[in-house]
Amino acid sequence: MPTDDVPILPIRVQPEPDESLLGLLLRMAAANGFESPTPLIQACGLPIADIAALATSVSAVPLLSRLLALDETAVAAMFYAGPDGGSRLLGHPVHPHFISEL
Repeated sequence: MPTDDVPILPIRVQPEPDESLLGLLLRMAAANGFESPTPLIQACGLPIADIAALATSVSAVPLLSRLLALDETAVAAMFYAGPDGGSRLLGHPVHPHFISEL
């Protein structure tokens, strides 16, 4: 979906320090009268089967950035996948020692 097709919501919320992407989506949905973030995610043309997986989908950054009215850098900082290919949690790098292979 082209970024320009993503709606701009009337009520915006700013991320709290160390807030997760899902937490921000939940607050944005509530502020705009939705019971869940599902309609917001659908408006971006993103799959809703696994909302938590959005935080690892780097291709979702521009779409969510437009929806949340935030800079792409701010949105990317909330993702679990870091720009260097490493893992992140609430915007902070996670040392590979703490991540186990399943």
